[in-house]
Amino acid sequence: MNFEKFNKIQATKMNLREMADATAVGDYRNAGCGDHYRIFLKLDDRGGQKVIEDATFTTTGCGFGIAALALACEAAKGKTLEEAARLTTDEIEAGVDGFPPKRKNYPQSALEALQVALENFRSGRKGNAGVTREEVLSAAAQRKPLKGASGESLNLAGADLSGANLEQGNWSGADFSRGRLAGANLRKSVLRGIRAAQADLSKADLGHCDLYKADLSGADLSGADLRNAFLNDADLAGASLRGADLRFCKLTGVKMDRCDFTGAFYDRMTRFDPGVVKPFEVMIQKGESGPFVSDA
Repeated sequence: MNFEKFNKIQATKMNLREMADATAVGDYRNAGCGDHYRIFLKLDDRGGQKVIEDATFTTTGCGFGIAALALACEAAKGKTLEEAARLTTDEIEAGVDGFPPKRKNYPQSALEALQVALENFRSGRKGNAGVTREEVLSAAAQRKPLKGASGESLNLAGADLSGANLEQGNWSGADFSRGRLAGANLRKSVLRGIRAAQADLSKADLGHCDLYKADLSGADLSGADLRNAFLNDADLAGASLRGADLRFCKLTGVKMDRCDFTGAFYDRMTRFDPGVVKPFEVMIQKGESGPFVSDA
């Protein structure tokens, strides 16, 4: 890898921005690390063909993910839909003269995220299909899954969604406050900035979820599956995580005054801010990853 090129991508934030006038949007979850990728495409007609005029991205991921997505967007610019669909990981990696052997999954995941955006455009969707509060409540009552649905900024305050299947959806900014989501399946969903204060999320499946800056103050997350979840900068003040599974969970910058971690599971990849050890005093190590070592 050419680290001079790699570092320049990080410093300039190449193609890293939201696009308000996007023609298509693709949401993707990197199953390997749990990070969320979102690619925005703006397409234009040129000579009877759709051409990608601009491509940008946002992500919760690390430097390798940022570089891969930046290069995938750059490679897509100026190409027709058919040409973009034929892009290879080799073309993406060429921007930094190749990724290290143990990081090859990043350009592959970036390419898959691009394909999601392309498919959304082909199927006539700007992003995932939007749903209303009534549709969500009806589906939950009938035990009908809403896999992959979009409920961005939806008002679901106080709703009974116990046992609902909402996996792989985009619920960014939605209001779940005081709602009942016990046993709900939200696996691999984008839950950025949700309001879920005082919500019942006991035994909910929140694995691989993006919960960045989520308001979970006073929420019941006891027994919840939060493996590989991204909870950085979330508000967990007064929340209960008794018996929750926090393996490979990212919890840096969280507010956790009066948060109860008793009996929660952790492993060596569970991350709090450097020097934070108090939660580990009441949690239980699970797996074969060895004893906890502080990052301090």
